Amino acid sequence: MFARFVARATTEGAVPPGEVCAYLDGPAMPSLGTATGFAAAAEDFARCASETAEFIRIHRRLPDSVRVGDVAVTPGDYFLALSHAAAQLIEHGRLPDEIPIREADNLLDEHVDEQAARSAWSSAMMLPGFSAPKLLDQARLQAWTLKPAILAAH
Repeated sequence: MFARFVARATTEGAVPPGEVCAYLDGPAMPSLGTATGFAAAAEDFARCASETAEFIRIHRRLPDSVRVGDVAVTPGDYFLALSHAAAQLIEHGRLPDEIPIREADNLLDEHVDEQAARSAWSSAMMLPGFSAPKLLDQARLQAWTLKPAILAAH
């Protein structure tokens, strides 16, 4: 949603009225991006937003890492910067000259219950000694798909 918002604002030259949150899968594999603590030029950031929005449109999932200029960053770090960029666009009608890329605290992993998985692996339905650590890895990647509940009228 933020990638589309920033991409539209920077290509259309005006803040769009809004964007709609869509269901996406999380990244396919852990990120190789490691760079943080730098500032991206507004032009690089705008181009990256367009490329990321296009990747998401085509693949219906979040990218494993995001290239901002010549630097690969994690999706969490990138989407933290995107949220701040969207706020700047809404407040000032334009991106600042530089957008800081900082390390994000990914709290999504806290929603993956490793103990519950290990308990299930030792249930009577499983072969003795069964384990599936790759399923936990996949659960952590897909924790990105957690969405807040939307209050519906009764």
